[in-house]
Amino acid sequence: MNTFKIEKILVPNMTTLIFSGSLNEDFVQSDIEIPQDILVRLNLKDLISINSCGVRDLINFLRRFPDSTKVEFEHCPAFFIQQVNMVGGILNKMRTIRSFYVPYVEIETEEEISEFFETENLKIEDIPKILIKEGQSFEFDGPFDKFFRFLSMKY
Repeated sequence: MNTFKIEKILVPNMTTLIFSGSLNEDFVQSDIEIPQDILVRLNLKDLISINSCGVRDLINFLRRFPDSTKVEFEHCPAFFIQQVNMVGGILNKMRTIRSFYVPYVEIETEEEISEFFETENLKIEDIPKILIKEGQSFEFDGPFDKFFRFLSMKY
């Protein structure tokens, strides 16, 4: 049974859709009313996973938005950023990443953490490859330049 759900928060001229659970083949995007606002934020903080069927259905869902609607993805987990980097059609001139989490790992203990970043005015050189947190040294978990490819995508 799919635990995926969407919560809708409405404020004047903006809708936030909070995705939670697993985005997979059980995602029935046709049942979701498309907001007609100027700005729609898709909050992915509680998204647990996404598979290839979920990516396909997300792209189809995004295609249903009016061309004039700005869609901002916020609180994007690392696995979502990896999909954005691999699959075309998620981002474009009107669909951008607002904020995301960067994966780090402590080499000796293999403890994993995620550090939050906002894309506004962010330069890749501002993102540390080694993060010191509570006296521990965490290294970026993965190929650095490949992970941040989405920051330099042009549309």
